[in-house]
Formats: sequence, structure tokens, C-alpha cells
Amino acid sequence: EPMRAELEAGDPLLRASKERLVALLRALDEEGRAGRATAAGVGPAQIEAVGGLIEAHSGRDAWEVYDGARARFAAAIEGDPSLEEAYQAWAEAAVACANLEDAIAACTRGHEADRGYVPFLLVRGRSHLTIGLERFVRGEDSRAPMEAAAADFGALVALAPNHAAGWAGRGCARMNLGVAAFLRGGDAAELYRGAVADLDRAL
Repeated sequence: EPMRAELEAGDPLLRASKERLVALLRALDEEGRAGRATAAGVGPAQIEAVGGLIEAHSGRDAWEVYDGARARFAAAIEGDPSLEEAYQAWAEAAVACANLEDAIAACTRGHEADRGYVPFLLVRGRSHLTIGLERFVRGEDSRAPMEAAAADFGALVALAPNHAAGWAGRGCARMNLGVAAFLRGGDAAELYRGAVADLDRAL
């Protein structure tokens, strides 16, 4: 999120594009609240998801807007449990304020609704990987989140065999599992070989 904000600050075109997108979302939200969007095929669940996106991209601090955005994404999902974009937007808003447990929860619910939607596995895998790295830095046992990350990325590449980020993610998870095994006196060779193979596939 800080990198995204920095890019927007240094790129007038990107900043203008985002402002235009938010303006369009606000217009759609107003149409929905007035009951005019339904005629165009936009239902209440989609309007709630639009409201969540407006909250999440309002330009205020990610923590400050997160509760409001989450509430509207939750309303969207309640209205239409098959709305993949609402789960994904909720997860991305959670990641933006480093609420990784919420991001995992959103992706898990989304994955249960649609097991073929790759972004759920990607965001959940990255969240597990980040939690594992944070635990490792603190000197805590990082194996459970790393194993979860490897499983998510493994499921992702099974669905999308040419997804470079999926192979890279599993390679990183396996590498870190190898480090954890080595530090505990275990045999890390197989994990390292798997990590190298995954990273080679990513390249």
C-alpha cells in the first residue's frame, strides 16, 4: 500500500485515472441508491460492492476506512454469495491495512463459493507467506503458515499451470520451510530442491 500511494503521487496519469474511477463508482453508487441502476442490470449486491470500493479507495488511511469498506463488502456478499469481486475487494482492502487474518478469511469464504477463481488462492497464499515471514523474524515457529502458503500456491498452479506468481510463491514458501527444517536439525534438501524447481518454473 505505501508503494501504491508513492506511485500515485509520482504519476499524474495514474492519479487522474484513479480519481476518474472513483468518480464513476460514486455516480454508480448514487444511481443505485436512487433505484435507477437496477434497470441497467446492476443489483443491490453489486451496489454494495461499489460502495465498499469507494470506501477503500477514498484516499484516507487504509485503517480508517477499512471497517466501513468491510461492512459494505459483507452486505454485498450477503446479497449475492457468488459475487467473487466482493470477496476479492474485501481481501485486498484487508491486505492494504495489514489485516492479514481478515484477508485469509475473505479469500477462504470466496474460495468456498468458487474454487476456480485464482485470485483467492493468490491473495491467501501471499497472506500466509507474509505471516510466516513475520513469525520467522520474531523467532517464532513459522512452519504452519508457510505450509498453508505452499498449499495455496500449489492449488493455484494446479488450476493455472502458467501462473508465474504461483510458482514463485510456492518456491518462496518451500525455501522458508527448508530454512526452518535446517535450523531444527532436520533434512532440508528435498524442500530446497522443490523450491529451486518452482522458482525455475516461475522464470
